[in-house]
Amino acid sequence: MNSEHQDQGSRSPSKCAEVMAKMTAGGDAKQPCPMSEILARASRTRGFKPLAMTPGLLCVIAGVAIIFEPQVLVWLMATASIVAGIALLAGAPFFSKLAMS
Repeated sequence: MNSEHQDQGSRSPSKCAEVMAKMTAGGDAKQPCPMSEILARASRTRGFKPLAMTPGLLCVIAGVAIIFEPQVLVWLMATASIVAGIALLAGAPFFSKLAMS
């Protein structure tokens, strides 16, 4: 019985294989995937590089601020706690609906 299921599974292509077959049907197999084309197009738009660098820059600034003034860490943790609390309060109706279903 187990071998029947294995045979059945090996005959039906996976969802990933179906998508890859559609992408490469009648074309070059080395053609870039649509997701990489979207990212390449977005990276060529004006303002993408500074936007992508902003989180890293903020982390570096926060790290330097913590080194020179350790009390900043307390403020950052307090701010993160407040933001997380607000997010949980805002999501409470969604979570309660999710729990009831």
